[in-house]
Amino acid sequence: MASDTTRLDPTALAELQSLPASLLRGLPLATLLTVRLGGDVVAGLVVAGDPSDLADLPITGVATFAPDEVEALACAVEYGRADSVDVIAWVARKRSEPGFHLDLTTALHGVNPPTSFGWSLGRVLREVRAVVVAGTLQVTSGVPTSLLRAA
Repeated sequence: MASDTTRLDPTALAELQSLPASLLRGLPLATLLTVRLGGDVVAGLVVAGDPSDLADLPITGVATFAPDEVEALACAVEYGRADSVDVIAWVARKRSEPGFHLDLTTALHGVNPPTSFGWSLGRVLREVRAVVVAGTLQVTSGVPTSLLRAA
């Protein structure tokens, strides 16, 4: 099947941000959100799917977080273990250490992980004062572009 990418329209972005952050990586289509934090800090959040499906996107030089890293970040923010300063520091670390992978232990600063978390992606982004500047969805021929219909 042919594969391509498409920019998410405002309705699809709102739909995505309304979903619980803990469920996003289970969505079948690779989805990248480009967010701005603290003025000029830009990061890529691959919130669903396989990051390699988005390899052709022009995100060179942008610190990009894989779905499990986005989930760890969201959990830490919800439980008060991370804020915008932490997220900006993780972006800087990803830029300086390309092999850095944000895991749950690091995100929670060593605290035992909770059994569940449920904030929406939008709430997590608002909490860290992140603004979505673009959204891109990997699409395959015959697959609907609505994130909810695709699931």
